[in-house]
This record gives sequence, C-alpha cells and structure tokens, in this order.
Amino acid sequence: MASIAMNCVGLHVPKQSRPQYWVTDRRLVAHTSRCLESTRSKLMGENDNISMPEAIRNLGVHCKRQGRLKEAEEMYKLGLKKHEKATDRDSFTIETLNNLGNLFLFQDRLEEAVESYQQAMDKSEETLPQDHPLLFRTVNHLGVCFLQRGKLAEAKCMLERALEGRERTLGPNDLSTLDTAHNLGELYSKQGKNAEAENMLLWALEGRERELEVGHILTLETVSNLGNFYSCQEKPDKAEEMFSRALKGFEGAFGRNHISTRITAKKLGLLLARQGELDRAEEMFSWALEGHK
Repeated sequence: MASIAMNCVGLHVPKQSRPQYWVTDRRLVAHTSRCLESTRSKLMGENDNISMPEAIRNLGVHCKRQGRLKEAEEMYKLGLKKHEKATDRDSFTIETLNNLGNLFLFQDRLEEAVESYQQAMDKSEETLPQDHPLLFRTVNHLGVCFLQRGKLAEAKCMLERALEGRERTLGPNDLSTLDTAHNLGELYSKQGKNAEAENMLLWALEGRERELEVGHILTLETVSNLGNFYSCQEKPDKAEEMFSRALKGFEGAFGRNHISTRITAKKLGLLLARQGELDRAEEMFSWALEGHK
C-alpha cells in the first residue's frame, strides 16, 4: 500500500512547464510528507514496480521546489539506489545526477555539484548520441556551476556550447534553449558585456512569456535577473519594476515565506536602500528576515 501511494503521489508531480504547476505542488505537500514517512519507516518493498524510482525522484523534485532540501537529496539518492539494476538506467541516472547537482548548487555545495555534473557528463558522453537533449542539459548545468564558482571562461565555453546545440536541435523558442539564453545573460552581465546580456535576458523573457505565461515561475526568474541587471546598470526605475513584479508573482505562487519570495524581497530592499527609501527598504528586509527565521 505504501508503494502504491508513493507511485500515485510521485507520478503526479507536475513538470515546471505546466501552467500554474505550483498549485498542484501545494496540494501535494501533505501527501509527500506521508510518503517520506513511509520510506523512513521501511514500509517500502525491495521489489517495487518499474515506475517506483521515477516516482521517488519526482518527490525529490517536489521537495526541492518547496525548499525541503534535505528531503530532496534523500529522495534523489534513494531513486538512484532503486534504479541501479534497471535496463534503462543510463538516462535515469544522468537526469537524477543533474538534479542532485542542481540541489548542491542551490546550497552552494559547489564541489559536490561539480562532482555530480561531471558524473552526468561522463555518462552522457559514454552512452548518449552526440545531439541528445540530456547531454546539452548537462553541459548547460556545468556552465551554470562554473558561473557560480566565478570561472567565467569555462562557463562561457559550456553555455555557448549548450545554446548552439539546443537552438540547432530544439529551435530558438524551446524552453531549454530559453533557459540557456537566460544563463548566458547572467554570464555576459558578469563579464561587463551589457548589450549582449540584455539581449539574452530579453530573449529569454519574451520567449518564456510566449511559451508559458506572464506569471509563470520560470518567467519570473528571468524578470528577477533583469532586475539584477538593471540594478547593476544604475537604472533603478527599471530594476524596481522588475523586482516588484517578481516579488508579487512569487508571493502569489509560493507564499510569503518561500525562499524565492524572501530573496526577491531582500533584493528589492537593497535597491530601495541605495535610493534612500529607507522605510520601504526596512519593510523588505524585515519581510526577508522573518521568513529566514
């Protein structure tokens, strides 16, 4: 019964490209908690059906979205263990290693992130065709990891390779292509290539608004990064517009205390403080502090 419940819940976790996926995510929170209890109390069987590893990994994805990072890592590692004898384990392993890398990167566990991505890259190049989407996904993630570590030359090499491959095989409007454009926008901004950075971020924003919706979380991530860009360019009006839009969207989707909401409130507070709007800045910082506690 515990295995059946795990499949029902895990296989119902929506993809991020689904409209308002966060509504379904919120409905699954209590069910996910119950499934986690089942895994810890050893209610899960050793010979579960073939979809069980995917269900477990999906619960890891769900936990990460909810900011439950310890549980997400637990589910990813359990999914890998459950799938180690499967015949299609290569693609599953690559995708799950990417997910683990993303989780470590989010926590600034950079060495562990590199290790996971590199394992995924090695297995991708060993087992997948040269133009396989999973290979470009891993290249993209390695680029983001290098970017976060400040290795801009390596990041540029990886991200431009990912963009060329994704645009050629999937097209310029595919969500994967737009994701890499978004990441290149961040890179070019750090390199001081302002025109190129703005072009990439606007490409990602316009594409995501068209392919998803104006208030979709992926769209709001690009809005927030445009706020970062305009803040660095000393364009406070544009930056405030972007941060305010992102803050309203994150709060509506995830709630007041979700990590994306808190981080955006802090960014807006920093911008307002630099503009001398201290009362509004204090309000934003207090909001972020309350959520962090």
